[in-house]
Amino acid sequence: MARIPVDRLHHQTQRVAKRIARHKNPDACIEGEKLKLTALEKVELPPEALAARADMVSLFPLTGLPELLMEVARWTPFTQELTHLTSRRQPSAEKEASVLPAVFAVLVAEATNLGLATMANSSGIPLHELEAVYDWYFREETLRAAIHHLITYHGTLPLTSLFGDGKTSSSDGIRFGMAASDLGGRHNPRHFGRRRGLTLYNHVNNRGEQYWVDIVNCTMREATYVLDGLLYQDAPEIKEHYTDTAGYTDLIFGLFTLLGFRFAPRFRDLPDQTLYRARKGVDYGVLAPTLKKDIRANLIMEHWDDLNRIAASLKDGLIRPSILVSKLQSMQQQNPLQQALQELGRVAKTLYILEYVDDPTLRRRVLIGLNKGEHLHSLARDIAFGRQGRFHDRGYEAQLNRASALSLAINAIAVWNTRYFERAQTALARVIYHISCVGLSYNLPRGSAL
Repeated sequence: MARIPVDRLHHQTQRVAKRIARHKNPDACIEGEKLKLTALEKVELPPEALAARADMVSLFPLTGLPELLMEVARWTPFTQELTHLTSRRQPSAEKEASVLPAVFAVLVAEATNLGLATMANSSGIPLHELEAVYDWYFREETLRAAIHHLITYHGTLPLTSLFGDGKTSSSDGIRFGMAASDLGGRHNPRHFGRRRGLTLYNHVNNRGEQYWVDIVNCTMREATYVLDGLLYQDAPEIKEHYTDTAGYTDLIFGLFTLLGFRFAPRFRDLPDQTLYRARKGVDYGVLAPTLKKDIRANLIMEHWDDLNRIAASLKDGLIRPSILVSKLQSMQQQNPLQQALQELGRVAKTLYILEYVDDPTLRRRVLIGLNKGEHLHSLARDIAFGRQGRFHDRGYEAQLNRASALSLAINAIAVWNTRYFERAQTALARVIYHISCVGLSYNLPRGSAL
């Protein structure tokens, strides 16, 4: 059961105030009634590291997405998770072999957003065969099972552990315009102009594995959907999770505290954040002007049992987190349970902000985690290039299938890259050892050593 961290907030506020007053935290300062923070310096990779990376990448073979997926399937048969809707037993090897070309064709068509008709013209496989495979093999549970299969296999590769332990992750939304009129699409002039659009909200861990993706309303705050991926996924348990400014609310901070996750968002509007006093009437030194309101600890205590029942319901899967969050956000401020959860979130938010401004390592960790998600978004847009990057699907199920196929391709690329990084590392080590022995210069043509 979670504990109310009011005492911890009190001691943390005093400690951070003393460090700022004694100039032991040169990045933080108080201007007026606002807490301001100096941005982190950009870390440049040394030329030696860039050169080593270029040498390793030069050893990778050139390949297309269909060939990559088929090669990964030879290493680990993730396509076995794409089972027929009516199958009750494992299909025969002959049946699998006969369907497999169409399965790969549909997977590439969905991931690249080309569509089945275009794929039929390109592959020579009749359109009715592709449509039959899509209807009977591609659905949410099979695609998620295939993604989980790839993530599990990726975790067994020796190099994967060097990327991270898989227990920290970030989430963010990538937006796609829509060419069709659908109830799920929404107008968002900032991103789509006059068109409708939707958001693919995804979670990626520090190993580069995209373990969750969903289609969400592009006009709703992304914080509503943060907990869905943390509670409804089969990846290793996440301990720390990062989001950008749109991914947090006081309610989310409160729920993260109850559920035992560490929530670590990045605040772009840090000086405008409201900070709260743990104890009324206590002098908190230089931080006193920034602490605008008092924490109502009594309100949290009165509803503590009810708050923990909410957490238990979420952990047991009795209610989807995004549904609960949207209901709580729609409640009036007079609702005492919602107020208690917000109050707990304000304790957690203030405590986190104080840790954030006082710990550059934490800030760097949050930045790296979010940058990993941004790189993944760039890869997703490069893959889903078809139809000018717009979704043509009208229903949620079809949209989710397309997003899941894209996620499956991204995870397959992560597996492929890791395997070839291992091979390149071994090949480069052999070449360098040979050079050190004979004292010769070298030039590695692409793919020659693999």
